[in-house]
Amino acid sequence: MVKSFYASVLAFSLLSFAVSAQTSTPNSRVKFQSGTYALPELTEDTYQQRTAGERGQDHVLRVLGVASIWTEGQRSVLEQAGLDILGYLPHNSYLAYIDLKDAHLEGLLMANGLAFISPLLPEMKLTSQLHTGNVPDYIWVGSQWEVYVEYYPASSQAAVQSHLARVGQILEATPTGYRVQVAPDQVRTLASHPNITLVQQREAPAEPENRIGTKNHRSNALRVPYAGGRAYDGTGVVVGHGDDGDIEVHIDFKGRILANKSSPSYGAHGDHVAGTIFGAGNLDPDGQGQAPGAQLVYYDYPDNLNDVDADYSNYDVRITASSYSNGCNAGYTALTRQMDEDAIQNYSLTHVFSAGNNGTANCNYGAGSGWGNITGGHKQGKNVIATANVTGADLIAGSSSRGPAHDGRIKPDIAALGTDVYSCLSPNDYRSITGTSMACPGIAGVMAQLYDAYMQNNGGAEPAGALMRALLTNNADDLGNPGPDFKYGYGRANGLRAAKAIENGWFMADTISQNQTDTLSIVVPAGLGELRVMVHWTDPQALVNAGTALVNNLNATLVLDAQSWNPWVLNPTPTAAALNANALRAVDSLNNSEQFTLANPSGGTYKVVVNGASIPSGPQIYWVTWTFVEQDVELTYPVGGEVLVAGQSTPIRWDAPDGTGTFTLEYSNNGGAWTTFATAAANARQAAFTPPAGAGDSLMIRISRGTQADSVDYRLGYVGVPTNLNMDWACPDSFRISWNMVPGASGYVVYLLGNQYMDPIDTVTTPWYVYQNINPFQTQWWTVSAVTSGQRAGKRAYAEEKTPGLAGCPMANDAVLAAVLSPSGQIPDCQNTSALPVNVRITNGGSDTLFSVPLAYQLGSGAVNRDTLVATIPATQSMPFSFSTTLNITGLGSYGLKVWTELGADQNPYNDTLVSSFQVVLSDSTYALPYVQNFDSFTNCGTVNNCGGTVCLLGDDMVNATNGVDDDHDWRTNATTTPTAGTGPTGGHTLGGGSGDKYLYLEASTCTESLALLTTPCIDLTSASLPELKFWYHMLGGDQGELHVDILSQGQWHLDVIQPIIGNKGSSWLEASASMTPYVGSIIVVRFRGITGTGIQSDMAIDDLSIVEVNTAPNAALAVSTNGPCLNQVVTLYDQSTSSPNAWAWSLSPSTGYSFVNGTSATSQNPQIVFTNFGSYTVQLIASNTFGSDTALSSSTIVVNGGAPLPFSEDFGTWIPTSWEVENPDNSTTWAGRVVIGSAGTATQTAYLDNFAYNAPLQEDYLITPGIDLSGTTIPALVFDVAYAQYSASYSDGLRVDVSNSCGSSWMPSGYNKAGTVLATTGNLTTSFTPQSSGVWRSDTIYLDTALAGPSIKFRFAALNGYGNSLYIDNVQVFDFGATAPTAVMYSSASASTCKFDTVTFQAINPGNALATWNFGLGATPPTATGPGPHAVTYFTPGSKTAILSLTNAGGTGTASTTFTVGTPVVAVFGANAGSTAQERIFVDISQGGPTQWYWNFGDGTTSTTQNPTHTFPAAGGTFTVTFAAYNTCGWDTTTSSITISGVGMEERSVPTWSLSPNPAQNYVKLSSPTGTKADRVEVLDALGRVVYRGPMPAENRLDVQTYSAGRYLVRIWAGGQSKVLPFVKQ
Repeated sequence: MVKSFYASVLAFSLLSFAVSAQTSTPNSRVKFQSGTYALPELTEDTYQQRTAGERGQDHVLRVLGVASIWTEGQRSVLEQAGLDILGYLPHNSYLAYIDLKDAHLEGLLMANGLAFISPLLPEMKLTSQLHTGNVPDYIWVGSQWEVYVEYYPASSQAAVQSHLARVGQILEATPTGYRVQVAPDQVRTLASHPNITLVQQREAPAEPENRIGTKNHRSNALRVPYAGGRAYDGTGVVVGHGDDGDIEVHIDFKGRILANKSSPSYGAHGDHVAGTIFGAGNLDPDGQGQAPGAQLVYYDYPDNLNDVDADYSNYDVRITASSYSNGCNAGYTALTRQMDEDAIQNYSLTHVFSAGNNGTANCNYGAGSGWGNITGGHKQGKNVIATANVTGADLIAGSSSRGPAHDGRIKPDIAALGTDVYSCLSPNDYRSITGTSMACPGIAGVMAQLYDAYMQNNGGAEPAGALMRALLTNNADDLGNPGPDFKYGYGRANGLRAAKAIENGWFMADTISQNQTDTLSIVVPAGLGELRVMVHWTDPQALVNAGTALVNNLNATLVLDAQSWNPWVLNPTPTAAALNANALRAVDSLNNSEQFTLANPSGGTYKVVVNGASIPSGPQIYWVTWTFVEQDVELTYPVGGEVLVAGQSTPIRWDAPDGTGTFTLEYSNNGGAWTTFATAAANARQAAFTPPAGAGDSLMIRISRGTQADSVDYRLGYVGVPTNLNMDWACPDSFRISWNMVPGASGYVVYLLGNQYMDPIDTVTTPWYVYQNINPFQTQWWTVSAVTSGQRAGKRAYAEEKTPGLAGCPMANDAVLAAVLSPSGQIPDCQNTSALPVNVRITNGGSDTLFSVPLAYQLGSGAVNRDTLVATIPATQSMPFSFSTTLNITGLGSYGLKVWTELGADQNPYNDTLVSSFQVVLSDSTYALPYVQNFDSFTNCGTVNNCGGTVCLLGDDMVNATNGVDDDHDWRTNATTTPTAGTGPTGGHTLGGGSGDKYLYLEASTCTESLALLTTPCIDLTSASLPELKFWYHMLGGDQGELHVDILSQGQWHLDVIQPIIGNKGSSWLEASASMTPYVGSIIVVRFRGITGTGIQSDMAIDDLSIVEVNTAPNAALAVSTNGPCLNQVVTLYDQSTSSPNAWAWSLSPSTGYSFVNGTSATSQNPQIVFTNFGSYTVQLIASNTFGSDTALSSSTIVVNGGAPLPFSEDFGTWIPTSWEVENPDNSTTWAGRVVIGSAGTATQTAYLDNFAYNAPLQEDYLITPGIDLSGTTIPALVFDVAYAQYSASYSDGLRVDVSNSCGSSWMPSGYNKAGTVLATTGNLTTSFTPQSSGVWRSDTIYLDTALAGPSIKFRFAALNGYGNSLYIDNVQVFDFGATAPTAVMYSSASASTCKFDTVTFQAINPGNALATWNFGLGATPPTATGPGPHAVTYFTPGSKTAILSLTNAGGTGTASTTFTVGTPVVAVFGANAGSTAQERIFVDISQGGPTQWYWNFGDGTTSTTQNPTHTFPAAGGTFTVTFAAYNTCGWDTTTSSITISGVGMEERSVPTWSLSPNPAQNYVKLSSPTGTKADRVEVLDALGRVVYRGPMPAENRLDVQTYSAGRYLVRIWAGGQSKVLPFVKQ
């Protein structure tokens, strides 16, 4: 978008003596950006004429028009005489700085052809946008413009600066000019200063523009996988890449970023572009860039351009890549000039740019939308490469910017794949993005390969940048219109063809001067498909305000004998038709590249004739390069030696000259016959091929068209890619991985990320491997590939990350120094610091029992003290230990203590040492017993809800910890109520309330889940006997948190001396107590640890704290941490006795099946136990002191159960499943059930976590299985379905699976830890992800270490939030793949005669120990059963039935089934209709159940067995009882009815005709007869023949059917000795 400014001051006006566009000679015309000007002829007056601003000046700027371009010699003479030539202007003109008083110089100028002269007028200094007022949006600053101004000479700076400050506002001084803000109507005034040379709009703001094209660009053919082939991967070439801030960590970049000169990142654009240039493909081989051997210097754009002169030497940068816009059709700007000058000053440099994504924009070239919209001035340079974006099918992308450049030159220069480019996103991810931003790095990468090719073929010498640009463009595959065009430039890059030109030396260089003509010869063989020749030169930078950018114009012609050809030229006329027209052969005076192509050229010696038509800045070096395109087809992928992925579609690509015949593509395997797999049209250059399944080494591919043919240069291999990569365990020096076996693979290569690349480590035949000598605290990246029988490695699997740490390590010996218990933290000097014990906790981290552990400690740099822990420590258990020597600390201050184990056979040295720091601090007063504190003397603190913002100072030496350092907030002194309703006390405990009855409490408002630490002063127990701690607490509120009590004694904190008080305890004050006898003889500190809950209703309070001597026997009481533990789960037994016992005797009944652990025993105050047997246990405590003892029994039984048997399966049909647990640490979004389309393609309930709406990064939520019995398993495995879509690289989530063999007391990693794209089962999605098909699900398998085998193993699915997208799991199963599923065989008594209401017997035959479950099908009672049987089942509905037996054991489930038909019993029903005489009746069978036999007894001695008989009764008439029976396989059913027949001559009784209405019916149905006949009785039957009503006709002949189920019914009516059956429908 542009804004336009129009004002009268912009009208064209010139000084009267100066320039006339109407009266001029042809040679006087000079092209500036603002227009074409005719210069005045040279006279003495015009030479000496000065503008108003030049009065009094002799040194001035002048435009000099000459009769012919000066030669180098003429320029040299004039410059030595004092002429300062600033640049060339088209045509035959120069901008110069001259001394008008220098007569000698004047004479030399006239002698050397000076014919015209003019001052540099203000209009000449303006760019076209400023001249017309049609300026882009970005230069407007309010009502003013921001412009850039240059001046000359440097000595005029002060005068120019003063002028600019008067006319506008100076924003910044740059090395070459000024940034100025000016009113639009003052632009010409600004430009009027005589020393100003240029005024242009500010440079446009930089904006980023949007599977790797290695095969499209033929990059793959430059680095082939067989020995002796091309190996041009960019090694030794450095690319300077400028983009959007810091390049993030990605293993594809490892070790090859020479310098990172960027600021913090603000996007992923730069990472993606960098991956396209030089990504190694370490994480995913499909993500490999064009030049994986190149190196990179990374910058903020445009620093890669601004710093190139320095970094060309500092870092050897030879190629820059910039995918940023710089305005739209911005013209030749100061930045453009800099780009062209860079190429002159740095011999081997090439700048590569994107062409832009403005393909449909109108940027005022003049041809309307869709043309002249290259996004930037810098891209319009003559000595740079601007890249268009094509799709994988070589079609121009609609967004790709089109040429020409502002002055009609060819832009873009080249095309490359920029659509759906798969490349790096950080950290360690990939994404497909489209745009010329993605095409530009493709070209930069290919150029790095070509630089590498040149150096390898030229003894390490570096190439000229001009040569490399010529090689790239001349060898491109022509796309779009024939020859160059303004969409594709010279075509899509073909790196292979360019490399061949390098290898064959198809290039030469020469120099040329004004009017010189050079002739260069090229010997062309006969039979070629095409000859391509290009002349290219690095043109000098132009003056910014020049109308056209070309300075040195070389005109080339291609000659063979009497034939000659001009180069291809495009028509730059600003109309769509002209710009879209085919190139023509003509003289080119715009471009510094001239290309000749000849189809099917004759053999012979061709001459390239180069004429220096206009070389104002010479001599000019130029390059000629040529290419012979064979009249043949050439495969470019695969080229040979590649190992393809078995069964996966692979693109086949080739080059060929134009032709009309179709291509035939064939393959041969293992020397077999050639098989056609594709035919392709004449203009096609790619097809698809799917290699066979399995693995092989002798696959060949060939392509042919008529007599032209090519095949791969070396046998291809094929093999699959390993899947389901898992880390099984990680130990201190090793870790094991596993994967699914690949069909046909003879082995596997395992890789580990080295300094730069994935390095092969080993080759194995097993589907697992153990990496050795690994530092466990470093991140490792690993992967694996399958190997063919010929020992060729296939495609690597997507790499996996091993994060620092251990996981499921099966170690036999590991003594873990778990903690330094004392001394630690702050120790008041009231304690006996002259004999501080050194106490530690040792945990057995191995599988073998530990019996002795040598230990040592060192205080600071003092002597080492050694000791040995002698105890039995089973696996996973801990033991406290106190060194026999103590510490003698004599002064206040900080100290460092190092402690370590010295177990000789320890397999994990990384957890053997701890360093603890502690401080001895000055204590307040020490209080003697009795110690009583009710807080009533304290000063109230505020109750404002500002969490740690309130600092509460307490009295009597009680101390709150420092907020924000040691804890989060303070215990506050208060009386009466707390501010929040529904929580907190209404007053203190001491007095029962009132303003003087104070307590300490935690204010939970705005301070949920926050820690507060409160400590007492030192309390002297050195002379105590039976001290007891008591206090009262108040914990009301539905969100209530936790209260803990700890004791500090001799430098060690003893945690939770009472059972933690958790949750809502109601509205009363409650008392808690604990015996302090374990601490008799020491001075202690009591600490209250309060943790508020998940909401504001979690104010907690304490009051009436005391420690006093006891003089009565204890009242025993106990508590248990859990009443439903698993085997090996640690259970704590808490002493809750009052009156201070000092001896404890714990026992359990039964007395076996458990053991005391972690250094505790039956005489500990709060011992810990684990159960080793299943069963029910009761706990007894005998608590004693010197005054007596008391006994307490547990209030409930401890029940120890085993886990669920294998195979275990959960499909989340109900939520939450029985015995599953959800842990929601932040009480926010967590695991829930949701119905979606599952992995089977049908709707099913799954477990899901809505990360899309859950903004709690790094928060974990847990879904925990019940215990599962893995006892005796040999190959246990956890299998589950997962579905996940990542939101973006910046917002991604994770899933980790943990395992516990202690019923959840402790967890260890299973080795499954996936996140981002590794976890994802489908592409990124920025809307909430809901599975809509089975294709977005994946089944993951975790093979478990057999060391985990146990009777109750739990698994924990830990969802790691990254505010990304929804995560789903389903079908969680646990198997023992080493077990065999049972074979199910069943017995059934069902037969062809089984009918409704019959009983069928089922029994499992020889089920063994398998669990038998039954499903008897619809209509069965019972519908299901367990156990082998026999089971008696009754079927209440007829039809086809299938009964299924499932036998399940650890190996899986075996099933058997039987299908049979349950028949419907007959319900005999008939009707009788009048016949042709009074004695004749027509009987109709209307029975239900489909009878197959019938029997009629008419009551007159006659019978019938037909279905619908006609019977004539005796003429005498009478009443007859008719009996009707009907039969099917379920048996007979009989019904009777009386019929009265009139005798001959008697009046015949009419047969009543009944009807039902309404029909269908909802509430009732009414029976009626035209004759008003009353029914004797009625019967209603449902569709299954069941009688739902039988009895007399209801009142008013109305049947109430409201309670009937919807369906079809029959009403049987008896009246006057006859019956009638009528149907109706209940709605």
